[in-house]
Amino acid sequence: MHLKISFHIKLFICLIVFFSLLLTLIGIYYYYDLDRQLYAELGAHARVQAREISLMPTLADAVKIRDTRAIAKLMNRLVASSDASYIVIGDRQAIHLYHSGDPGMVGKPMIGGDNTDVLQGKTSITVRRGGLGMSLRSKAPIFDEHHHIIGIVSIGYLITHIDRLSARQFIKISFMAMILLLTLFVFSWWFANTMKRQMFFLEPREIGLMVRQQKALLESIFEGVIAIDKAYRIAEINQAAKTLLSMSESSRQLRGKPLAAVIKPIAFFQADTMLAGDTHDEICLFNQVTVIASRVRIMLEDTLQGWVITFRDQREINSLSVQLSQVKRYADNLRILRHEQLN
Repeated sequence: MHLKISFHIKLFICLIVFFSLLLTLIGIYYYYDLDRQLYAELGAHARVQAREISLMPTLADAVKIRDTRAIAKLMNRLVASSDASYIVIGDRQAIHLYHSGDPGMVGKPMIGGDNTDVLQGKTSITVRRGGLGMSLRSKAPIFDEHHHIIGIVSIGYLITHIDRLSARQFIKISFMAMILLLTLFVFSWWFANTMKRQMFFLEPREIGLMVRQQKALLESIFEGVIAIDKAYRIAEINQAAKTLLSMSESSRQLRGKPLAAVIKPIAFFQADTMLAGDTHDEICLFNQVTVIASRVRIMLEDTLQGWVITFRDQREINSLSVQLSQVKRYADNLRILRHEQLN
C-alpha cells in the first residue's frame, strides 16, 4: 500500500532532517575543536606552572641536596592550589624525588621517554604514559645558581581528567543543541502550516494542474481578457486580447509591464475611475480599436488586488446585431407564411 504524505508534512520532515543533520555536524566539529583547544590550553597552562615551579630557589636548593622531605613539604602546598592531576620532581638522572599522585614512586626512574630534551635545558609538552596512566604533561628543567641542570619539574593532566572536562562541555553543547532543535521543530511546524494556508490547502501537483486549467480556460475565451494588479501592471493576458490589439509580444514578455505601455491611456483606465467601481459594456477606444469593455475589481479579504478587463470588438457586436435582426425578420416571414397557409 502506497503511503501518501501531504506537502506540508513532507516540508516539515525535510526541515527537521536538514536541521538535525546540520546541528549534528556542527556539534561534532565543535566537540573536536573544543577537545583540541582544551589540550592546547591545558598544555600551555602546565608549561607555565612547570616553569614557575622550576624557578623557585628553595626547590632548587632541596633538589640539589636531594632533600625529599623539604621537597614534599614545599610541593604539597602547591598541589593543594593547583588543578593539575599530579606534580612530579626528578633529579639530574630522572629519578623521582617527589610524586603527588603516588608517593611510592619516589626513588624510581621517571618513565615516558620525554626527559632527554628537558635535561638539555628545553621545556616540553608531550602526551605520554606515566605511572598513573596516559597524560598530557609539560616538563621544565631546574637550574642551580650556576645555571647547571639539577632536576626536572613535571606537571601533568591525566587523559581521563581531560575527557571528563570535554564531556562536561559536550553535555552543555548537547543541551543547547536540544533547545535549538526544539525551537526549530516549532518553527518548522509553523512554517509548514503557514505555507499550507497560503496554498489554500492544496498540494503542489494540484496547484500546477489548476494553473494549467486556468490558462487553458483563459485562452479558450473568445473575448479579450487582461488581468492587472493594483499597481496597474499586467498580470495576465490572453491570445484574443493580443489579437484584437495587434500585439506581437508573448504573454510572458507583456507580463509585468504597465498597462499604459500596452494600451494608450484613456478615461476607462484612470485611477479614480477604476477605484470608484466596476463597469459593464462600456464603449471605449483601445489603440484605435473601438471595443465594448467591462471592468471588475478583484477583492481578497476586503483588500483590492487588481482588476479584470474584458472586451470585444464593437464591429463583431454590430455584425451579430445585424445577423440577429435578419433572423428575426426571417422568423416573422415564416410566421406570416404559416398564418397565410393556415387561412
